[in-house]
Amino acid sequence: MCRDINEHMRHIIYVVIILACTGCDVFCDDGRERAGLNQLVERSEQWSALDYKNYTISYLSCGQICTGQVITLSNNIVTEVRSTGSSGSETFFLPNSDARFNSVDAIFDFVRELNVSVDVLKVQYDSPFGYPSVISVDPEAMRTNCDGSGSDTVDDEYTYTIQVEIDQ
Repeated sequence: MCRDINEHMRHIIYVVIILACTGCDVFCDDGRERAGLNQLVERSEQWSALDYKNYTISYLSCGQICTGQVITLSNNIVTEVRSTGSSGSETFFLPNSDARFNSVDAIFDFVRELNVSVDVLKVQYDSPFGYPSVISVDPEAMRTNCDGSGSDTVDDEYTYTIQVEIDQ
């Protein structure tokens, strides 16, 4: 009987030590909000099945300032880039675009990378074509620590709004 109690106590002590070593993660959600990977895969496959090679990507990136580009692809090769800023002025150059938006496939890759590197990622997809149409990112979300105190994270959210026009 004493042996059973000692064995039982030893197991309890091991559990307490393990919980103490793992700390807050056992008891608290880390606050990360992820885009659904299944939906990302499904939408990527939807886009790929359409096999479009000639299209134009327009995107606007808004954080503290808004900037954007219009990228034209012909046979899946960037042929023209127009850059826009907050002032609405456009400059034209070729092809020196943000590589994350050089193709719809590159946008899907960008979403996959964000999904593992930021605290909050929300993605909306275009219904007929499947490409990500709105990507909302919060690299370091404001959250409460396990002790109830707040974190010292700055407000650093940004959003990408994307539209793709298919060239026939």
